[in-house]
Amino acid sequence: MTLSEAEAKLRKANALAIKVEGEMRDLSSLKDLGDDRVIEPVAFDSPEGRDIYRHSASHIMAHAVKELFPGAKFAIGPSTEEGFYYDFDIESPLTPEDLARIEEKMAGIIRGNTPFTRKALKRSDAIALFRGLGEEYKVALLEEIADDE
Repeated sequence: MTLSEAEAKLRKANALAIKVEGEMRDLSSLKDLGDDRVIEPVAFDSPEGRDIYRHSASHIMAHAVKELFPGAKFAIGPSTEEGFYYDFDIESPLTPEDLARIEEKMAGIIRGNTPFTRKALKRSDAIALFRGLGEEYKVALLEEIADDE
């Protein structure tokens, strides 16, 4: 399958990601694959697709919260069976009005069609990056991870 054929197949399937010979990959990895690879689309109607969608939504929410509350510190933001959440440390509890502002900001971020990019870092580089950003919860999480990337 050529790259253009694979892209057409993924568009038709509304793919959020791909499986390459059974291994999950993001859509940006498609350009690095050879024509002879087995590529499977991963759409929202699959458990993996819903997980990817919800995880992405948590990142959009984090982006919105950081814009509205610049001093916010982040912990974790996983997807769940029901949706997603993100743990934040901010000066005062969020109000219903704050939640409405966050939703509105998220909608604006989505309308802006900002691309998602994945960047793999060595653990030590990630720790230095988040330490420099003042994100002590992220640093603590990274220090508990055994993997080097």
